[in-house]
Amino acid sequence: MSKFDELYKILKNQYEILDKNYELEEEKFQVILKDDLDRLNEIVQLEQAVYMKIRGNDIKREAMIKDLKCSSKNLTDIIQSMNGEEKEKFQKLQDKLTKMMKKFKDKNNDCQELADIRLKRAKDMISELEENSDIHIYDKSISAENGSKNTFSRKI
Repeated sequence: MSKFDELYKILKNQYEILDKNYELEEEKFQVILKDDLDRLNEIVQLEQAVYMKIRGNDIKREAMIKDLKCSSKNLTDIIQSMNGEEKEKFQKLQDKLTKMMKKFKDKNNDCQELADIRLKRAKDMISELEENSDIHIYDKSISAENGSKNTFSRKI
């Protein structure tokens, strides 16, 4: 197997990892919509594992590019130096990678915006509860005897 074949295999693996990560991001968006915090925590843990795979793959890619004596070049420059079918094969994969990264970034931004909206709504609700004199946010200094039956924990 040539070094370019190995580089192609690494890049293809990168695409597959990113595709799986995009699927997680899609699920995360739906989970945020449903306010399923337990599943959200599971997804975040899975994403951390995926990021480790991405980093490991990046290290392999960087080492392969160094072996090809192309350390100072980016992938586009390396592809431009290729010929024929190999160049076309790499160009198609690079296009797929670029589209996948943009698609992931867009979905990630959607998730972040949705999470920010949910967080703001929760903060607004807490502020509203604190302002209402009939309802009190739980405080350890308030005992059960002199506390109100309208007391809520901040955890909710």
